[in-house]
Amino acid sequence: MTDIIRRKTVDIPEAEIIRYLGYRGDRPDENVMRLIFACVRELSEIADYRACRERVPIAETEDGILLQNILLPGTAIRRNLSGCAEAYAFAATAGPAVDRRLSVLRYSEPTKALIMDAAASAAVEAFCDELNASWEEEALAEGKFLRTRFSPGYGDLPITVQKELLRLLDAAHHTGITLTDSMMMIPRKSVSAVIGISEACARRERSGCAACGKKDCLYRKTALKL
Repeated sequence: MTDIIRRKTVDIPEAEIIRYLGYRGDRPDENVMRLIFACVRELSEIADYRACRERVPIAETEDGILLQNILLPGTAIRRNLSGCAEAYAFAATAGPAVDRRLSVLRYSEPTKALIMDAAASAAVEAFCDELNASWEEEALAEGKFLRTRFSPGYGDLPITVQKELLRLLDAAHHTGITLTDSMMMIPRKSVSAVIGISEACARRERSGCAACGKKDCLYRKTALKL
């Protein structure tokens, strides 16, 4: 059975917005901070956070991890899901109104558009973090443990896996998320991922920036002095 979640607001970490803006170690000036606060307020009015989740069996094969009938190739996802017999597949989005607002701002207020884009990226990740935290509590109530979420495109897991993952979830119906031919999710501020469910509390494998091989990425997490 697919679980459907919908929320109007999430708590967006200020430090994450600043990281997405590319700052490394320094706090933005007052004008930028004022725009950050304005974008967060606007997101609270226009965002429509939706997610869907499916609990599915997984198995290790010679070619990779089999998530129900989807093959997940690569060594990184194999390490992440090693020892798990089940996993959550999920997709989440900040909604289409955010995309529409960004399209308008790119022509009318390019600076604000840049900051809104960063705030929306931080927002959908915060939504995922909140969902994952609540699902971890559910798992603990069953005497089980969750691995860190792992998205197509991380490490050596191909981005093309996203197509089958969204089909499995019927994400277009449940959340409005669709996929372009170039594997870009629409709405753009969307995430798809897999979370392993384990019988034992294992060492957490790397996820997100730590699992990705792009060491020179502008958005890679680093410490901020705030």
